[in-house]
This record gives sequence, C-alpha cells and structure tokens, in this order.
Amino acid sequence: MSTKHILIILIIAIAVLAVIYLAKPCASWHIDKTMKFQIAYLPTNINNKQPAKNLTKPKTLGLTKTYLPDIDNINLANFLNLGFQVPQPTHAEQYNLYLKLLHFPANFNAAKTSLPILDEFLLNTIKGGKQLTSYASSANNLTIKQIFIAKSNRKFSPKDSFPELAVNSDQAAFNQQIPFASLYVLPKAKHRLKNPDANAAWSTNGVKTIHKELITSYKKDLLEVVGNDNQHYSYFINAEAPGYPKQLTVLKIPHQIMTFNNWRDLPMPQDPQHDFLTGLLLVYHTVYTLAPNTAPPQTLPTIDSNQFNKLYIDPKITVLEVGSVTYTKTKKHLAANK
Repeated sequence: MSTKHILIILIIAIAVLAVIYLAKPCASWHIDKTMKFQIAYLPTNINNKQPAKNLTKPKTLGLTKTYLPDIDNINLANFLNLGFQVPQPTHAEQYNLYLKLLHFPANFNAAKTSLPILDEFLLNTIKGGKQLTSYASSANNLTIKQIFIAKSNRKFSPKDSFPELAVNSDQAAFNQQIPFASLYVLPKAKHRLKNPDANAAWSTNGVKTIHKELITSYKKDLLEVVGNDNQHYSYFINAEAPGYPKQLTVLKIPHQIMTFNNWRDLPMPQDPQHDFLTGLLLVYHTVYTLAPNTAPPQTLPTIDSNQFNKLYIDPKITVLEVGSVTYTKTKKHLAANK
C-alpha cells in the first residue's frame, strides 16, 4: 500500500472519529468530587421511638468536634426567605439552621435516595446526566446534611451537643424528609488564574452552564406557564390543558444564578480557611394538592397568585442547590477530582 493511500485512510479515520466525538453529548461541567452530592435531612421524632437494635447511626465526616455543628452561620429567617421549606418557629430571625455533615447511612441503598432527586429536577436529561446518575448511585459519593433548628445564641458543648442522628430501616420515610439537596460543579476547562477574584469568578462557569442546560431541558420536555414572578423566574409544569391534575408539580428556575463577590465571607466547612462558595443556583420543585371539593381548573391561574392558592394548597417544596467553590489551596482539591 502506498504512502498516499495510507494518508487517505488516516484522514478518513480521523474524520469519522471527529464526527462520533461531536455527535456524542459532552457536558461542559464536572462534578466537584471534593464536595460530593449533599442531601439535607430533617429528622423527625419517629426514629427516636424505634428499638436501639433497629437503628443505624451514620458517622460524621469529622470536620469539627462531634458535639458541634459543621455549619452554624445560617440565620433561619434568611433561609426561609430564600424559599426553603423547613419548620418555622415564631420569631424565626432569632433562630439558626445548623448543619452536621455525615456519611450516607450504611443500611440504605444510595440510588433509592439520590436518583429520585435527580429525576425530580430532570438532571438526568441534561448533558452529563448519565455520569451524574452513576456518580450519585454510590454511597461513597453522598453526604447527609443533618438539619437542627435552634436559637442563634445556642452554645454547643459536650453536655449540650448537636443531636446524634439515628435512622431506622424505613428508607421511604427518610426520603420524605429531604427539603433540599446540594450539587457542586466545576467548569469543564481547567483554568487557573493568579488573581483570586478572577479565579473565583471563573469557578462559577459550571453552574452557569447547568443553569442554561436545565432551562433548555425544561422548555423541551415541560410546559412553560405564567407565574407571579416571571420577572425573575420561569415556571414549568408536566401537564396540559384541558383539565389539570389533583396534584400539580411546578418547577421554578431563576433567570440568573447568584454570584458572590464577597466569597471570602462564605467559607465551606470542608476547609474554612481555603474553600469558599462563589456561585449558587436554586431550583424549586413544588407539589401542590387540589383543595377538597374543588374541580380541577380548565384554565390554570397564574402560579402562586391568590386565585391559584385557593385552588391548590399544601405545597411541598424541595430545593436543588447547584453551587460552585473556589479553592485557594489546590493540591488536595485536584487530588480529589482526578
């Protein structure tokens, strides 16, 4: 075979490979494996009534002393104002939402808890969805954020410690107590800048990409409807007129993500001296129930309007956080994300 023929074959082979590569969906973001996929859990008193032999006590990540919360700076009133659904005591501004990071319960199947969350927000439909599904199916890649609500001036000590979590074998009940979940992502392209502020701004590109991909997916697979704050959010439902279901699911996504110029004031518990939150996207999955003795509407009122809230009641809200972190000490972070 002549050199000319060999070159022609090589060119054709390269062209074919290029077509295959371009046709294959390729995510322009990466999972931040340093942070893992974090699932918030709001304990109930039910577990405390179970016989001790039926309980599993997940171990902490060891970020702080056992009796201390890992995150202690979230004011409850501010948290509620962001649209999260957790218990609201009187004078919520006097309370904090404390968090302790734990390993995923050893007696549970990871996929049975994580994958329904991905499905709710259609994360499995975007580029990189298959990789995310695979990643979230392993207990080693999941972290539980145990929620504890108490007064802001609470002084934790060995005698007055952060409550130890104990869960029974009812994973379905556990899954009903998840008010939010947190996915942290990185930009696909590796880009390290000497200027810390520029580096922090760059780190948000993965969140911006997922934001665009989610909106594209929602517009393709769901029905966009009018909401009471269309200036800042888009609203989508999985139903079409005429006639709406007794349970109506609404996805609400903002037009813009949040980016934080004050990232130095937003330390992450994994390494508060070197890891900082730089960007955040909050997506809301709300299930409404039709009010008793009410016929499903033929025309859907504006979501969250007074008319809508008379028809559909008892909203159950789950929030997806998609966040970005800047790492001022890179060696440990790069090792985790190989």
